[in-house]
Amino acid sequence: MDFDNESLLKCFCSEEEEQAVIAWNKDNEHARSDVFEFRLEEADKLREEGNQLFKTGDFATARQRYYGAVWHLDFDIGQQWNLMDHHQLDLNTRKLKVISNICGAYLKEKDWVNTKKAADIGLRHMEKAALTDNDSKGKFLYRKGFANLQRGFAEDAVEALKQADGLIPGDRQLRSALKEASELQKTDRQKAKDVWKSKLLSQEEKACQGSWTEPALAATSGFPAELAGCLNMFAPESSDVALPMMLVMWFCFGIWPSLRKKGGSDTVNFGLTYVFAQVLITLCICFTFGMANPVDAKHFDTEQFTQTLRKDISEKSFAVLTAMIAGVSLCSGDFIMAKAIDVLGLAVACPIGFGLALTYGTALTYAIEPKADPHLLFPGLGACLLGMLCNAASQAEPRKSAGASEDDVHKSKAESSDKTSPVAVEEVKIVASQPSQGHGGHGWYVFLLPIAGGLGCGSMSPITTAAATEGQLHPFSQLFSFMMGQLVAIFPLVSAFYWIALGSEGRRGRSPWQMPCAIWKGYFKQYRKALMWDALAGICVGLGYFMFMTGTPVVSKAVGWIFGSSSLLLSVVMGVLVFKELKGKSSRQQMLCAFCVIFLVTALALMCAASI
Repeated sequence: MDFDNESLLKCFCSEEEEQAVIAWNKDNEHARSDVFEFRLEEADKLREEGNQLFKTGDFATARQRYYGAVWHLDFDIGQQWNLMDHHQLDLNTRKLKVISNICGAYLKEKDWVNTKKAADIGLRHMEKAALTDNDSKGKFLYRKGFANLQRGFAEDAVEALKQADGLIPGDRQLRSALKEASELQKTDRQKAKDVWKSKLLSQEEKACQGSWTEPALAATSGFPAELAGCLNMFAPESSDVALPMMLVMWFCFGIWPSLRKKGGSDTVNFGLTYVFAQVLITLCICFTFGMANPVDAKHFDTEQFTQTLRKDISEKSFAVLTAMIAGVSLCSGDFIMAKAIDVLGLAVACPIGFGLALTYGTALTYAIEPKADPHLLFPGLGACLLGMLCNAASQAEPRKSAGASEDDVHKSKAESSDKTSPVAVEEVKIVASQPSQGHGGHGWYVFLLPIAGGLGCGSMSPITTAAATEGQLHPFSQLFSFMMGQLVAIFPLVSAFYWIALGSEGRRGRSPWQMPCAIWKGYFKQYRKALMWDALAGICVGLGYFMFMTGTPVVSKAVGWIFGSSSLLLSVVMGVLVFKELKGKSSRQQMLCAFCVIFLVTALALMCAASI
């Protein structure tokens, strides 16, 4: 429709209906004035009459009043040209409201064709008038999607409802419609696939199809272009699947510190095994789930993941690079935080670093993708932060006496280091090989360590969100690129950490070029038991990242970020029940640990509610 050459009323009515609306207005003392303000006043009166009729359930008559309001707001191009900017904005805003009323009346009448038409008119008007009202746009998209859903057009419904969900986060009615549309879309795709299979495959080819572990004979490229979307990688489409995935992620991010403690390896060896295991499990996932067709799980497309990755690298290279930067940022933040904990101690470094990572990461992620319900998200953020603070405070030991040995101080710090682990950022919380001197003997600049570490860890979520939303990067390509970023960063970081840990005395007479040999020599000499536990920790975290990348498009990355943070709860519970870490602790420390559990349980419950 062309708004420049047609009146707005003609977009809704036929010529006969338009004349009837004009005649009714003239006969009922609603003649159109030549004065701008009078016309707006008449339009407001008619719209208010329509609203009263709408409340009584007389939707057809209400629409006639709305049509009358539109007639009064219909200024031709010449008249609009002479309007001042604030008058034009006032006019366009009133038009937007009455179009929304008309769309709502059609929706109540269950006239799905005209509901969709009115929603399209509203969206077109907003675009032409440059109106940026997310609430109104979200309503139009919801009504358009719901109308398409009722007409059986699942693909169009899902597209519109997903856009609406991004503009009106947390709307349960919208989420319910999106869930229904996604299920209908899945059913339609299965039916379409079955039809085309029966047409494209001969009986002989059908007989030759192997077991569920073998690739399907018909790859995506063999189907018509419009059916290419029928063969998709594994990805949840509703909270019924995404919420359990978030709980699995919560477990994976919460269990690895206990596995790390069982292994007992040093920082350098753990860091290498931890990242290598993540990369290996990611490759396994990409070449299994990345090739699976969720519509028909009996078949796999052996080229699906590689084709998607190749396409994303060629067409979305910036988004791929962004995801890699997220991996580098997280890996760097982990190691900086490890050094911060060594210098300042858990009770100081953790609240600063991981509190900053959680707050900064959640806020920026939500700003990029305002999808979650803020009434649940931010209370959950607060509860998680309080849990972290209580956990860190519970690790604070009484100040050692002047006669205490440096070895005793180091031993106490190493033990508390093994207990605490804010798993939101999967940090490597370890104690460096040198004994700590505490922050009392350092200048103010040492506090830059946890700040830098927190910024590095906290950047992971908003950067991956930008790659997924702005860059439109596929979750599996995003996961693969993120892991490659960690792999690129790990060895330079390990080398730097090793070099710093040597100290000035240890570095004397050594060349930096000797470090790689020394690191690998030490790595291959470690105990197999430690290697096994460290690898298992990396596998758990790799699985957690898979759940995060594929599940958060449904529940939002901000919710997933706090989900991961609240997994500290599992680490605390394991420390208390399995490792008996509260034994011998003061009543103050035990009370703080109890508060930590309460706050983290609250955060977990709020994130579960936000995911539904």
